Amino acid sequence: MKVLIWNDFILKARKGGPTTYLYNLRESVKANKIDNVTFLNNKEAKEKLVSSPKFTNFYKKHIVSNLFRLLKGKDFEAQNRKEKIIRRRTSHGKLPAEINLDDYTHIHFHTTSAFYKNAHLLKDFKGKTLLTSHSPKATHMEVIEEFLSGIELNEDEKQKFEEVDRFSFENADYVVFPCKEAQEPYFNSWDKYKDITLKNDVKEFLTCTLESKITLSREEVFAKYNIPEDAFVITYFGRHNEVKGYDILKALGERILPKHKNVYFLLAGKEAPIVGLNHERWIEVGWTQDPHSIVGASDLYILPNRETFFDLALLEVLSIGTVSLVSNTGGNKYFKRLPEEETKGMLFFDQNDLNDLEAKFNQVYSGSYSKEWNKELFEKYFNNSHFAPNYLKMIGELK
Repeated sequence: MKVLIWNDFILKARKGGPTTYLYNLRESVKANKIDNVTFLNNKEAKEKLVSSPKFTNFYKKHIVSNLFRLLKGKDFEAQNRKEKIIRRRTSHGKLPAEINLDDYTHIHFHTTSAFYKNAHLLKDFKGKTLLTSHSPKATHMEVIEEFLSGIELNEDEKQKFEEVDRFSFENADYVVFPCKEAQEPYFNSWDKYKDITLKNDVKEFLTCTLESKITLSREEVFAKYNIPEDAFVITYFGRHNEVKGYDILKALGERILPKHKNVYFLLAGKEAPIVGLNHERWIEVGWTQDPHSIVGASDLYILPNRETFFDLALLEVLSIGTVSLVSNTGGNKYFKRLPEEETKGMLFFDQNDLNDLEAKFNQVYSGSYSKEWNKELFEKYFNNSHFAPNYLKMIGELK
């Protein structure tokens, strides 16, 4: 058994999605000294220079390019962007010279576009192919709604994006999700998903992650953001949009901030497209490289997603131990399968019922919870040391 991970992108520790998922898997492969899992792109991520005293050709190229777009106007820029994304998702890929597919028994793709673009290379491949999509909704929907927002697409272009997903799901030998509940956003966002004909049943493979590193103590975080010692701090980090439920969080803040004078909200992530409350105890940190210190300093973490795949952020929070309020949707539902005594540090709420969310907050606010509960849950199921051994076990069980 020899596995090729088809990552046609550089892996990074703090980017999210397949980039960070595979970074963690690679770290587990290294730590466990496993030699039969190969990553297609083994280049190390390099830090970008924020500024440079030299006016290099790189900057000249981009400045000229930006000026050209300005001169051509928005219509040209939109068309150019659209065509670039279509090419990126559909054009034929090339096999690196050092890779011989005959050396592998399994090839695991981590985007639908990678599978689609490289399907022509698999015609004579005698092993098995796997696909994990990672997208929080059907990928073509995410591309159209987020990356091409405001850009007009004709029906042929929409169908081309959709075909990438349909073809990939139907032609991979195995489709892998962290848990079967993570498919929920696909059923909800893509009405044709229920008609997809898979070659085999969906395979489950649980995500693991590296333990979060905290660099600042609770006292240091409180001092940095002028929070009093006796405060009860609620935190969240991630995108500020409706899919992530940021508006639900705001609605909770409007309810409980007037009632509880020692409650503070400490939020990390870019404050867009939804902005936070204009309140002295609602603190927007913005984008930060150290969200984990903020979570570690807090009394409660809220994950209010309306839709979710299998949130890596939640696993990172579990490693810190902070008590968590989690919406009852998508991959979050996996935790309900576990014994109640193992999930004592997690409470579930109906994302469509603000009264339920407030009631669960009150339960935590007036109760007594131990950070050790979630730490124990993390160690048992999600610690990165399990990742690569579990992966090989899953591969070995495929027919």
